[in-house]
Amino acid sequence: MIWNSNTIYALGLYRMVGQLIGIWPLKYNSIWSKLRVTIFVASQIWLCFDIIEQFLVKGNCGTMAEVVDMMSWIAVGFSTSVKMISLTIYQENMEKILTTAVVDWSKTIDEKSRSIMLRYATIGRIGAIMQMVSAYSVTFLQITRCFPAIIVTLNHHTNSSVPSCVPLWPICWAPKTKLDFTFNFINQVFISVIIVICYAGCEGFFFGTAMHLTGQFEELHRNPKYLEAAENSVQQTRQLVKFIKRHKHLLTLANNFEEAYNIIILVHVGVDIVIPCVSGILLLISIKTADYVTVGAMIVRIFLAYLQLFVYSYVGEQLSSQASKLQTAIYNSPWYNMSTDVVKDMLFVIMKCNYPFNLTAGKIYDMNISNFTGIVKTISSYFSVIRLMLMDDN
Repeated sequence: MIWNSNTIYALGLYRMVGQLIGIWPLKYNSIWSKLRVTIFVASQIWLCFDIIEQFLVKGNCGTMAEVVDMMSWIAVGFSTSVKMISLTIYQENMEKILTTAVVDWSKTIDEKSRSIMLRYATIGRIGAIMQMVSAYSVTFLQITRCFPAIIVTLNHHTNSSVPSCVPLWPICWAPKTKLDFTFNFINQVFISVIIVICYAGCEGFFFGTAMHLTGQFEELHRNPKYLEAAENSVQQTRQLVKFIKRHKHLLTLANNFEEAYNIIILVHVGVDIVIPCVSGILLLISIKTADYVTVGAMIVRIFLAYLQLFVYSYVGEQLSSQASKLQTAIYNSPWYNMSTDVVKDMLFVIMKCNYPFNLTAGKIYDMNISNFTGIVKTISSYFSVIRLMLMDDN
């Protein structure tokens, strides 16, 4: 397959990150890709069990904010492991999508199609980079807050001893001996970097692939070359058949995409609902006690969870709406200049388009903007009830 400059612009970022963590479908048969996936998934699962084990052994001696941090890391490690395992299981689905994407960019296309594809490629890159930067920033802050030199600098005006701190544990869990502290600090920095690379890579890969599919649907219904009024019925039929085959192919790819990601999205929806609910309780308590540092931290966590939900909902909305617009494209075509037989065939195509495509969470919940607002409203109602309960305690 030929990778030209446009292909590299549209898919190069996802190829680089995908190859790094081993999920790039076009190279998955490599033993090194499978080895990387195995190591990264094992590392994340080990982290989840390690935090749970430490919690059972040492107990909850930390602050509520530290408990929420631990829950967040367990959730991120678990959900990222599910992503990598699911993408490994459905790597053939993703391989078909990426192979088609490379072909779409390598074949000769007109200027209008290129403009549409480049617009969605740019949206995909910007969205992927924003998700990566936000994930890296949160992890960087989580790690650097525990650097001994930084802690000493922040506490230089006091004579009190500086407490030990490791990135993923409460301060009260920190090892007392220098050797144990150094080992756990380096180990947790290493694991947290692995998690954020895998998490950001999977999210960027998801968004970029989805935007390419969305762009292909728009290119199909906006480009008049598929439904122009040809000179005779034979040519008209050929053009309609070409349109139908392309539409069928894109629906197949979209269904492959949905099959690969519906379990991943289900896990994320669960995580992104639980984290705001727990963080919201702590937020309300912190407002009541005037702990504004914790208030800021909880607002960031709630925002990131909502942002993740919005990304999945936005992708589902775009894919669904662009797929359904094909009916309008057929209706707006110059069908009145076509033969009666071709017009009858077009009616069947419109009927086929009545079956909508939906990106779902586990085949049970459609991901779109309407359902996203419903989730936000439900969580907001939950916050209102908790706030009233806290007010009654006064």
